[in-house]
Amino acid sequence: FWSVCVESMSLFNSLSSKAFRHSTLLSHSCASRRSFVAISNFETEVELPYKKLVDKLQIVRKKLNKPLTLAEKVVYSHLDDPESVGAVKRGDSYLKLRPDRVAMQDATAQMAVLQFISSGLPKTQVPSTIHCDHLIRA
Repeated sequence: FWSVCVESMSLFNSLSSKAFRHSTLLSHSCASRRSFVAISNFETEVELPYKKLVDKLQIVRKKLNKPLTLAEKVVYSHLDDPESVGAVKRGDSYLKLRPDRVAMQDATAQMAVLQFISSGLPKTQVPSTIHCDHLIRA
């Protein structure tokens, strides 16, 4: 019984190792073919800022020198100035963030859209969407 288990485990380890190597090679070859990932199928010219987020997160990791939770990684990678992360005090500090996308609901988006129209700008800084759920008849 034990020899069968050991043989099965060694076969599993061998196969999973080969699969991992193959998937790594595949992902590298796919990455070399595509220069960037579009934020959506409708906005193909807008690139997801993965490199910028990773760079900011590395700065924060060097400054804090501690393990980070997923929530901290998400928030800290969107900081406007990651160099100032040492001065952040939980529950006390205000953070200046740079979001990748702005999603608004229909009830509050009307004012934001009116303010944007009155600004005279041709385009928003980040992709924006309005999600209408209050005007739907139930």
